Amino acid sequence: MVTGLHHVRVLVPMLGRPHLVEGLVGNLRSVSVAPVTFLCSPNDRDVIVECNRSGEDVIVVSWQPGRADFARKTNLGFRETREPWVFTGASDLVFHPDWDSHALLVAKKTGAGVVGTQDTRNPSVRRGIQSTHSLVSREYVDEFGSATYDHTGDVYSEAYDHQFCNPAEAPIWMADMSFRPLGEIEAGDWVIGWHWPESTATYKMRRLTRSQVVAITERRSPLVRVVMESGREFRCTPDHFWLNGYWSPSTPYAQEWIRPRIGSSLLHVMDEPEPVPIELLRLAGWLGGIFDGEGNMSSSNPQIGQSRSANPEVYARICTALDAFGIDYKATDDRVWLRGGRREMLRFFHITQPFKATRFSEFVLDQARFGLRDKMIHVEPAGEGWVYSMQTTTGNYIAWGYASRNCDVELVETAKLRGRWAFAKRAVVEHRHPHWGTAESDETYVKAMRQTTQDRRLYVQRMKRCERSFARNVRRAAL
Repeated sequence: MVTGLHHVRVLVPMLGRPHLVEGLVGNLRSVSVAPVTFLCSPNDRDVIVECNRSGEDVIVVSWQPGRADFARKTNLGFRETREPWVFTGASDLVFHPDWDSHALLVAKKTGAGVVGTQDTRNPSVRRGIQSTHSLVSREYVDEFGSATYDHTGDVYSEAYDHQFCNPAEAPIWMADMSFRPLGEIEAGDWVIGWHWPESTATYKMRRLTRSQVVAITERRSPLVRVVMESGREFRCTPDHFWLNGYWSPSTPYAQEWIRPRIGSSLLHVMDEPEPVPIELLRLAGWLGGIFDGEGNMSSSNPQIGQSRSANPEVYARICTALDAFGIDYKATDDRVWLRGGRREMLRFFHITQPFKATRFSEFVLDQARFGLRDKMIHVEPAGEGWVYSMQTTTGNYIAWGYASRNCDVELVETAKLRGRWAFAKRAVVEHRHPHWGTAESDETYVKAMRQTTQDRRLYVQRMKRCERSFARNVRRAAL
């Protein structure tokens, strides 16, 4: 069934991979008459040749150093076309029959301005809480514009970059003061992020706060290994943005974010504390109980109220326990004061696990400014692996102990907040596997295609689970 005539324009920002053009156009023409606009870089000569050969529209977009290439190409394509809906596509897609009619029907029923399409290979998309590629109405973009700066006429803010972030093992600082691997976090969980001040006069006074996870997407991507001057090491994608702490009064926001680069500095916030040795677990539990009973969080520093003269044995044991864990404190006649700032307080919390968790976390977060500068001294390729892009309500979070920026899909996040997002579970537009073009005799290719075939067989069964999961996650995200 051929659908979508004069209603949808498919925008395809290109960067390399000319061999995918013919397959993309052939597949799309077999299921839809939606016209395509390829958006190419001027130095991608082979890509431009292949796109012109396809018979579809081609726009060459000038390169601007330091600007987001994916966003700029998409925005230009939007301005140069006239269809009431645009689809934010890519060169590695497989369109299933009736994908556009299903999406347009959902848009008509819900009044959504951004409609997510289904990708059978992406777990977050299958659950209906995210979309890798979306159908966007011209009316929505003209009314609201991009998410970050609200420029009408922009599908994406050009502060947006199309990149993915960290591997599954990356420790994320959670809102309950614990640390959890990125691969175990789900939409609806709460992490630690930070607020930006409204005035540039107080720009450095960033304040840590709780931030809710609204979506997580995953894919395979190249990785780099980064070694810091402090001796810390981590892995991330080479295009991931980290907070470096530099700023200028004239352009305070533009100079904050950097990718992994030798000689640049990142803003370190908080490391995951070391686990308590088994032989000290009982002492740690006792100290947590003492803090719950005698601890006070109302002053500038946490304290344990205890009289040296009235209860000398308990007083002495408190000091002995703090010494055993190397926790800095000041002892007076009627109390023991904990010292050392946010980092030391978090370490005390992890050691003792007191029930006063809420009041303790409020103390840790209620401090203006944060972070110590740590320089990158070595960056090297680290192969390829599955990476996860996490989106939060504050637009940031703490990964590997460093201040990190959200990646990807700001379009979906803000459309949800505006009540203009819907998910078309039957509008199937799936990504090809990264090894799609590998020789068929290659073991990696065979394994990938076997998995893809299995995914398609299970697709109908997943639809029912997806529908239930979608409703549940929407309720969680709205809390």
